[in-house]
Amino acid sequence: MILYDERIDFLDLQPGSSALVSGGFDRLLSQKLSDTYQNVPLLDWDNERLKQTASLFDSITPETRHFKCGDLNFDEAGFDTILILFVFPFLGTPDLWMNKLRNSLAPEGKLLLIDSISRPSSTNQELSTEILQLRLFLAAAEGFDLNPNSDPEENLRLMRTSYIKHPRLRTFTDQDLLFDNSYWKEEGNRTIDYAHAAIKQCDKELCADIQKRVDKLKEGLRKNHPATPPFVLLSGVNLLDKTNDQSHSPKKESQFKKLDSASGKKIPLRELPVLQRKMLKESADSLKNEELLSLVLSSPSTEIDESLNLSALCGKIGQIYGDNAICAERDVGRLAESLGVSVQTSCRIIAIFELGRRCFSEPPSGLPVIKTPEDAHKYLQDMGDLKKEHLRGLYLDVRSRLIHVEVLSIGTLSKSIIHPREVYAPALEHAANAVILAHNHPTGDPSPSEADKTVTRIIANAGNIMGIELLDHIIIGGGEIVSMKKAGVF
Repeated sequence: MILYDERIDFLDLQPGSSALVSGGFDRLLSQKLSDTYQNVPLLDWDNERLKQTASLFDSITPETRHFKCGDLNFDEAGFDTILILFVFPFLGTPDLWMNKLRNSLAPEGKLLLIDSISRPSSTNQELSTEILQLRLFLAAAEGFDLNPNSDPEENLRLMRTSYIKHPRLRTFTDQDLLFDNSYWKEEGNRTIDYAHAAIKQCDKELCADIQKRVDKLKEGLRKNHPATPPFVLLSGVNLLDKTNDQSHSPKKESQFKKLDSASGKKIPLRELPVLQRKMLKESADSLKNEELLSLVLSSPSTEIDESLNLSALCGKIGQIYGDNAICAERDVGRLAESLGVSVQTSCRIIAIFELGRRCFSEPPSGLPVIKTPEDAHKYLQDMGDLKKEHLRGLYLDVRSRLIHVEVLSIGTLSKSIIHPREVYAPALEHAANAVILAHNHPTGDPSPSEADKTVTRIIANAGNIMGIELLDHIIIGGGEIVSMKKAGVF
């Protein structure tokens, strides 16, 4: 379990051989990358920033690659992690670059996308946003194919439709979470130099516009020190299995358009029932018990029913898999191909064994049981020492056992930052029965603010609709806690 107490631990970088990184960062992140990966190619449209980030590495020498704005011109696969920092708009058309990035990941590789957002923030953070906006303006003036209106919700939707599992969208407002104090100042100066070079090559009217923006930015940098603007982190894991070809080709598409065993007719993914599509895209683990049972009990189509020789199929399962292996099989496509059955039948077989595994396996041992605010506080005592405001979700099963912990945001809590979707997405993924929220007040005063109360009511109401109970929302500060449930907030 990762508690994300360190400044960049919320990225949850997984050890591997290679990571592709695009965008600017500081020495702290370069050290984290070099400690985690053997090979870190750097990809950027800005040659000066590319040189600067490459110079930050000590233990490895990263390969640098330049790409043109709006054109991700690389064609490689097998990266354990791809990390994109604040350059969404420069990548071009979202559905194209999302597909290319997914194809470049190794099976089970992690995709991490960070982009700034327009949310209430400090003067320092707004100054950094001005730097980013000037960069966009200059690139657009040069005629590059940009997507300046990059939308986190749309990118999340693209993740969900791009064979990416465990998609997440989390919001962060802490102003020094990603970079040290010097990074954005240097980025501002680089942007001004970039603008001066552009002024020498543009027409009179455009030059005047650029100069006006540069003067405004200079004045801002003279008065304030820029800081990381509010941002979102989109994360997901490549769905493709390690045994499969990673190219997004017609051959690869066949994984998701399986042959019906009788007619040989391909069944497009979009034509499958909802639960079967969900199992294909997110695995059997993502389905609740009632969803698995629904799959098992649903009546197969006449075409499939007539074609299925149950005696032969059961014998084939024993011959190909054996008892233990078939119980552990989770890949719908692989099972369908191995047995020569349809996706629908493969889903039912996996659902049967998944239900059996859940019902008859030994219960998890050592899982904390959390039933009261005091139980939650005992588990989360470390939050009282944090210098930044963290919001965490504790996800519980029907026996009140803790099955998952997730950091939902870092920074000031408000209804404009926290969305119920971000709270309940992990609950759906881990089949949680209930949620306890907890956040800390670094001031030491655990009294709930009006924003705390408003956010809690919104999240509780959403949970009532979804059938996932918000058991409590506790605030930790000064060694004490306040239970908003006991206080009658919701």
